[in-house]
Amino acid sequence: MNPVKKYRDSLLSLLCVVSWFVLVVRIFRSATGDHVFRDFIITCLITTGVGIAGGVILLFFAMVRNRKLKHHFIYNLFGTLNLSIGFTGLSIFASGEGPAPYILTACFVVGVVIYNDIYSRRTIR
Repeated sequence: MNPVKKYRDSLLSLLCVVSWFVLVVRIFRSATGDHVFRDFIITCLITTGVGIAGGVILLFFAMVRNRKLKHHFIYNLFGTLNLSIGFTGLSIFASGEGPAPYILTACFVVGVVIYNDIYSRRTIR
């Protein structure tokens, strides 16, 4: 795979992730009701859970089946999703005091491993 396709897929997946979060925020900003904040938090947790689970499943599938998933857009999308959720969440939690964000750290690590697989010369085995 040439580097131009890798960078194009990364930028397109970043655009998809940012668009998703903008849509979610705009929908919940226009919503009214008693449980809007709770529903927003649940939506963010579901998105984070899907990102972690999908990334781990794709990494496991790449190791077991010896597939070169780094050529597929969905692999790059899950890597970008995990990296952006992990980086944003860790920077938010680092600014304030709170419990250790283990889920966000796992998200960040899965994103880094996927991006390492995409941009390195060797594949995960």
